[in-house]
Amino acid sequence: MSENTETPVQSGAADAVRPPTFEELTPSERAERIPQQIFDLKKDEPAFIFSKDNLLMIKRYEAAVRRLPSSREELAGTLDFAAVGLEIDDVHRFYDNLRTHVNGWDDIEDACKKMGSELQVFAETLFTEGVAFIAELKSTDAWASLESTSLNDIDLEKAPPVPLSRKDTATFKEGVDSYLKDIESQIKERLKSIRHVKALTDRFADVIGSHLKPTADGLLKAMNKKDVSLEVQKIDLELTELDNAIERKLDEYNGLVGASFYGLVFGPVGLLITGGIYGAQAEEVRAEKNTLIARREASAVRKSKLLAQSESFELTKRLIMDLQFRLVEVRTAVKNLEDVWVLLEVYVEQSLAQLEKVDTQVMLKKFVRQFQRVISPWKDILGISKTISKLFNETIVS
Repeated sequence: MSENTETPVQSGAADAVRPPTFEELTPSERAERIPQQIFDLKKDEPAFIFSKDNLLMIKRYEAAVRRLPSSREELAGTLDFAAVGLEIDDVHRFYDNLRTHVNGWDDIEDACKKMGSELQVFAETLFTEGVAFIAELKSTDAWASLESTSLNDIDLEKAPPVPLSRKDTATFKEGVDSYLKDIESQIKERLKSIRHVKALTDRFADVIGSHLKPTADGLLKAMNKKDVSLEVQKIDLELTELDNAIERKLDEYNGLVGASFYGLVFGPVGLLITGGIYGAQAEEVRAEKNTLIARREASAVRKSKLLAQSESFELTKRLIMDLQFRLVEVRTAVKNLEDVWVLLEVYVEQSLAQLEKVDTQVMLKKFVRQFQRVISPWKDILGISKTISKLFNETIVS
């Protein structure tokens, strides 16, 4: 495999070396370095795509939506919609759209768990069978001729090349046919899997920006036009007036009831009761007081509903905005994982295309060294399927 070997890129200072850019890396160097960097970056995030914090936030959003009134009748009892400038049908439709949105989360979770299992199998195959493939190549006479050589890739090219024997060539090509070509087909399948996850997460995120957030903004704007705070102030004035009226009725009632024998008449057959035990006027005052208390309770409930519904809309919007922000990270993580497969696919395809160039002991050793560096990072994600399932199952929001 004839590739340009990696060379440091000098900066302005004589002794300073900057890392090469992505464009400056060869396909094999990309397949070596980038998966390792991504795996290192994600080592503290067991779900690989979702951090635990982001997953908890999504679960909170899901739980909040599940608690919303599910029927129009149930919703109608939660708020005086006219008082806040909203149409009940608009709110009901918005809640239905939120429920449809969170229902799509189950598909993402299932796809991620499936992808994790597939990633586990692929990593095991790539690494364990890759080690066996390398062991076969190291058993060749060509490898033995350079076994004691510790030259780096650049100096290795200076070693006198010796053509591979027919036996070593057959060993190499048989290994490639049984291993690399199988890996190539597996990569294509894994790309389908990650692109399915990507499509699901993209759709989940796009609905927020294109529909849910604008709808939430519109509902809140309508509420702000009506100014719920003014409506609450009116209710507060009503409550104050009712409190004063109730206090007056209480004083009046105490005055009437304070007369021990008010409304009592002694007749020939003993004690007669007229208009209730405390008298008709006292009973009338008590009834009026009870009516005022009932009116006050209704106003207090109305105020509570106004404040609660306003807070509910604000909370929903905050959750939507937070979710939109966090899904940027999720989409980036999915894209990074897709890039890992693409880079590996390019490396394998290039390796297969350049097999004829591996015709000397020097090229064989370079191939083995390079291949070892490519498969090495995949050892770091063995067991990932267990941690993905565990994280999804344990992330429960009360």
